Amino acid sequence: MGGVFGAIFLTTQSVTVPIVGVAVFAVGIIAGQTTGSLIIDRLGIGASGIHLITWQRATAGVLAVLAVVVGIANQFQAVGGIVWGALFAFIAGFIVTPQQAINGRVAIAGRSPFALAFVNFLGGAIVMTGVSLCGLLFANLRFNDVWGAPWWAYVGGLFGFLLVSAAAWVVPVLGVFVFTLISVFGSIGAALLFDLLLPINGNQVGWNLVMSAAIILLAIAIARRGS
Repeated sequence: MGGVFGAIFLTTQSVTVPIVGVAVFAVGIIAGQTTGSLIIDRLGIGASGIHLITWQRATAGVLAVLAVVVGIANQFQAVGGIVWGALFAFIAGFIVTPQQAINGRVAIAGRSPFALAFVNFLGGAIVMTGVSLCGLLFANLRFNDVWGAPWWAYVGGLFGFLLVSAAAWVVPVLGVFVFTLISVFGSIGAALLFDLLLPINGNQVGWNLVMSAAIILLAIAIARRGS
């Protein structure tokens, strides 16, 4: 089932980002994931047990969304359908949160996070193949210049495999919510490194990314105290 949730995320991303942009999608997804992960941990669906929704964890969730908003503040654009796009992204983020909890339990049962990642990606590949076939048959979908992207565009699957493996190992210990916060910090930290080491079109490290990283670190610290 974990791979199915991942396929839902990819499909939503492919549909929403071209309409509302990366910034709105990112805020919606993180808001949905933090909300969903708080509920998942409260229900005890993950292997880490039940985590009550304390004021510290709720505050950390709000700070996580704020960190993303600050980090991508210069990317927002006034586009049509922005509210519906953000809502769609929020729902998708909320729906995919059980993936980490399920993966953690399966990894414990199978005693290998890497085996779990393989099964996860196999399930996701089957679902995405079905979605693509439906698009080709019923929605006039076309694949144009599939191999025309830069080489690094094709290593995303490898990083996804490593992320799923890491989640399967970490979630049973820290819970889904704290793992979500750490993932957000990793994304912001990677953005900072890329802007420092591989700036694109002369981009400089902005105050917003530095502030965003500081906010999400504060959120992680508060969440850990409230766990």
